[in-house]
Amino acid sequence: EYMGETKDPEKRCLLTDQSVRLVLEKGTQVLDIDLDFVTGARRGKSHALLDVGINLRGAWSGNVISVPVGKEENARDLAVDINERVGKRRALKQTTKIAL
Repeated sequence: EYMGETKDPEKRCLLTDQSVRLVLEKGTQVLDIDLDFVTGARRGKSHALLDVGINLRGAWSGNVISVPVGKEENARDLAVDINERVGKRRALKQTTKIAL
């Protein structure tokens, strides 16, 4: 699922069942983050901003990244979708650990 205002897929955020790609600084910085490292998501200060919490080692540890969303998109709905996928990913990892 793509997020963002631009039609160029290279400059849009992408959400899958395994990861989220965040495009920052108008496409100059791209972060591909496994959902295992996403702590959660919420609507930012407006419906045009999405806050994504990540927990990585190093410079990005414990940070909240704000990403602008497109005019036709709702940050709250996207946050719910991200949180659901993070929950599914964690549940899948737990069942895999139990099965092993």
